Amino acid sequence: MKSKQKNYSSLLLTQEYLINDQFVDNNLVKNYQQEFDLIFNVVFGEFPDLSFKYYSRYRCGMIVYHSVIYNRRKNSDSYSVCIEDRLNSKTRIRFGQTLFFFYVNQKPYAFLKRYSSTKKLFSSLINPFEHVKNWTQYIDRFYPIVRYSTSEYVIIPCDCIVCKCICIPLDNDFQVCAPVELELEHD
Repeated sequence: MKSKQKNYSSLLLTQEYLINDQFVDNNLVKNYQQEFDLIFNVVFGEFPDLSFKYYSRYRCGMIVYHSVIYNRRKNSDSYSVCIEDRLNSKTRIRFGQTLFFFYVNQKPYAFLKRYSSTKKLFSSLINPFEHVKNWTQYIDRFYPIVRYSTSEYVIIPCDCIVCKCICIPLDNDFQVCAPVELELEHD
């Protein structure tokens, strides 16, 4: 489906697909090619063939997710996402950067740089609000800190993407990530 094509149907809110357009920065794809090929082989038991296609955007209902290889993003950070990590039958929320999207057996996947979790709490960085009961529980739940200096490349199904997020660096190792659940698209 072309990115400019209008779609009016009952599927508008539930349909998910990768947007087929010409906004892929192939030089950035090359930067991640070796890591991607190795992880692809581990996950799917084969290497991607020469006809493999990379996508820079993914639509899920009304929400458009961008990736690092989207060449029209300019200075925006529209590729940071909050994801469900479904390993070991326990779902955890994690954060990362979407590098690009692709299909395998007609199912959309994302190649991500997933940040490492940390036990560091945002509430430990600011003065307490003594007049607000249990303020640390709220601030630590809504503003988790991740270690972005150590990360790993992963492949996830696109349905593991929960929402976009805003990540603000605190120093050279840590950043705070805030989920943005109601934003549809930004560049």
